[in-house]
Amino acid sequence: MGKDTTFFKETVWLRDDRILLYTTHTQKKPLWQVRMRVKGIKGYVRQSAKTSNLGEASAFAEELYDELRFKIKNDLPIKKMTFDTVYEKWFKANESSWSEHRKKFFETTANRYFLPYFGIKGIESITDRIVEEYWAWRISYWSEVASQDERDSHYFAETPSRKTLQMEQGFLRQIFLWARKRKFVLFVPDIQPPKTPKNKGIERRPAFTKTEYRKLYRHLRKWSKQETPDGKLKHQRKMLYRYVLFMANTGLRPNEAKQLLWQDIKPIRDKNNNPQLQIHVAPTTKTGEREVVPTEMTIEHVNAIKSFSPHTKPDDYVFCSFDGKPVENFGKTFKKLLSEANLLTDRHGRVRTIYSLRHTYATMRLLEGEIDIYLLSKNLGTSVKMIEQH
Repeated sequence: MGKDTTFFKETVWLRDDRILLYTTHTQKKPLWQVRMRVKGIKGYVRQSAKTSNLGEASAFAEELYDELRFKIKNDLPIKKMTFDTVYEKWFKANESSWSEHRKKFFETTANRYFLPYFGIKGIESITDRIVEEYWAWRISYWSEVASQDERDSHYFAETPSRKTLQMEQGFLRQIFLWARKRKFVLFVPDIQPPKTPKNKGIERRPAFTKTEYRKLYRHLRKWSKQETPDGKLKHQRKMLYRYVLFMANTGLRPNEAKQLLWQDIKPIRDKNNNPQLQIHVAPTTKTGEREVVPTEMTIEHVNAIKSFSPHTKPDDYVFCSFDGKPVENFGKTFKKLLSEANLLTDRHGRVRTIYSLRHTYATMRLLEGEIDIYLLSKNLGTSVKMIEQH
């Protein structure tokens, strides 16, 4: 290594002059700096020891030197890779081979669970113990970690099922296996989730009875007509009122309605030549694209939205804010209105959400006998088994 130290204030050489510790005249605080040459790495490696203690700086420099030599010998990346960096590389390398549904699952799971927990951790430092602690955090996520806004806007199971954890386990394992093949890590940690108790039967999600539904829309209608000097607030109230009625008459999932554009709603005629609507669900939703034929009442709610929304061009969002942006969710306001109408929970104490409107639609269609369960499953974009269970 070159020994021109003209600009250095203090210098100390280690490892047969392969490592140089130094301070400079320009430093306000004399912290030791490290400069070294390692065979296999082009140029100098420079790093601050972040200490003014020579003993601590020497230990830091020698440990860094040994670590770099080990990485060169084992063909590992010189720079430390964080989990979020590896995830981003893995995602970009593989996304072209996934369906939209699978891509959405990966993005949602990573953004909600993996990245907040593992994100800035060095991928090579994620041990069996860290993963074990992750599962404890994950299992308690909805009861202890999630914000109230997040709870209000999503349907969730208080404790994730075994199946859910197994799916997430497989996802996490894919990332680590990919990282090992590219030598970002030497070992894949144990990613086995703990066993959770099996569900005792199927939990039926809360819907509204006919009487409760009438009570709900009367309360919403009265609330939506309340005078307010704020035009944006007035728009929001009208939109939420029609959104609830639309959801209860179509059975769409919240994310399906969120992505709905005006060009996705087309007038058609049924077999008796009566006016009807056909709704195209986007391919980027949970189960991919499909065509939905809602109840005839949906026409009234769609026309009502057109009458007050300033955004009704073909590529505008149907459910949007006053500024035309898609509404992220109505969950918080909806729950507040349910509380006001004394409808937040069903008779078993189960909390209702926007998703309850989908289950109300399915229940009412079956009770009225207007459609058989097989056609209903196609309309809902789900299986007959799921309808029978929930």
